[in-house]
Amino acid sequence: MRALVVVLAAVAIVGSAAGVARAHGDPASEYLVDHSVFFPIRNPPPQAAQARLRALVDEATRLGYPIRLALIGSRFDLGTEVDAWGRPRAYAAALDADLAYYYPGPLLVVMPSGFGLSHPRHSTVGDLAALAAISIAPGPDGLAKAAERAVERL
Repeated sequence: MRALVVVLAAVAIVGSAAGVARAHGDPASEYLVDHSVFFPIRNPPPQAAQARLRALVDEATRLGYPIRLALIGSRFDLGTEVDAWGRPRAYAAALDADLAYYYPGPLLVVMPSGFGLSHPRHSTVGDLAALAAISIAPGPDGLAKAAERAVERL
């Protein structure tokens, strides 16, 4: 009986450690490990807009510019990173740090307040200046349309 308890405890510890290894507290950092586009959880863009964005990101990858994209529509989408709300550049840097082991390429964050861009070992100053000219209309569809224009511009 004692051996069974020890084995079960060891399995529980190993199982919980595996889940913690990738847990960062914000949904996008988990999702973007295996996917290229993260959409707002509670109020996502229409399915047609999501399909267009996925296709656009896939096309950019095919053309040699792989990119990860996070659309953040509310504080809820940030999980435990709520302090990053309204600060897309700061969130892009934090998200990039979370994903660095899994994905080393450019990462674009789109919030109602603007764009954040991170690309390890590359300057993003010029790209962010180009993105500053893109307006972001309210709502999930406005966020998706701005993201489309931003990916096309990058």
